[in-house]
Amino acid sequence: MPENHSCPNLFLPDHWNRHVKSALLHVISLARLACVHTWAWAAGSLDTRTRLAAQLQQARAEIALLREELRIKDARMAQIPAHRRPHYPPTLPRFEPQPRWPRGSPCAKP
Repeated sequence: MPENHSCPNLFLPDHWNRHVKSALLHVISLARLACVHTWAWAAGSLDTRTRLAAQLQQARAEIALLREELRIKDARMAQIPAHRRPHYPPTLPRFEPQPRWPRGSPCAKP
């Protein structure tokens, strides 16, 4: 398995040997691939109900990602004293940080 990858490290118990860790990562990867393939099939389906269900699932996943981003942002801002936090005049648009991995990439959360 290549050592230099862009996905975050997955912390597994130290007492597991490397073959067990590798097998677990392969199972997770295959499960993700199966989900992506199924979602792609449903999104391109001619059946309206199936296509709408896929769009609903995609919207729910996007909402979950946004909630997680807000939770992380709020936790980080809570660590910074109030006088050191960024303050913006009401006329300027706020800067929105971009996620580290684009949505839909293999490293993005489902």
